[in-house]
Amino acid sequence: MTTLWLNGNELTAVPDTIGNLTALTTLGLSDNQLTAVPETIGNLTSLAWLGLGGNQLTAVPMAIGNLTSLITLGLSDNQLTAVPKAIGNLISLAELELSGNPITERPNGPTSTDAERA
Repeated sequence: MTTLWLNGNELTAVPDTIGNLTALTTLGLSDNQLTAVPETIGNLTSLAWLGLGGNQLTAVPMAIGNLTSLITLGLSDNQLTAVPKAIGNLISLAELELSGNPITERPNGPTSTDAERA
């Protein structure tokens, strides 16, 4: 299996065993009720597309930095307050979707709105 779509299923958790699906190139987990993603997602090193938008994520596991084949990462409409530092390891990343998050911190410092308040 190379594609797995689990979008819109009201999932509240992703099992650690997701990391065993190492042939996946596309994984859709958008529009669920996820509050976390297991570290084992870092085992999916063949992933080119990962959709996590429309959940309740407050953080992204550091293991996401292992996904060096990732071209598109969708994190829109979650509860992220910072850009995950592991994003810097994604050497193939061409598209990063972060809209709809209450981001107040970028990897290189505060956002412009925070700087204006200071």
